[in-house]
Amino acid sequence: MSMVSSPIPFDAAPAGWRRALWLAPALARLLAANASLALRARRLGVKTRFVWGGALVDNPVGPMIYADYLPRALADGRHVPAPPPLIAGNGLAAIPEALARLGAGVSAQKIVVTL
Repeated sequence: MSMVSSPIPFDAAPAGWRRALWLAPALARLLAANASLALRARRLGVKTRFVWGGALVDNPVGPMIYADYLPRALADGRHVPAPPPLIAGNGLAAIPEALARLGAGVSAQKIVVTL
């Protein structure tokens, strides 16, 4: 299992000494959540790795994965999403049902509404 960081808008942080005050609570919550998840995973025998989500934006690995590899690999079946997406319906009218399913809880599954 990979744990990918939550996006924290560092650019929106104020400059100077107020930056630390602004970032401290967000980073504390992020660290606590990741530590809790890692401990639960370890108790269940699941190995985890942490990936800083923003890192892919600023280096050549992101485009290599998301522009070069993934579109072709999905199209020709070399890469298969797991678990498969849950198709909640078609059109804007299906969005309330999709949100209800999301609210009921899903695990590692994308809920999709086609438009």
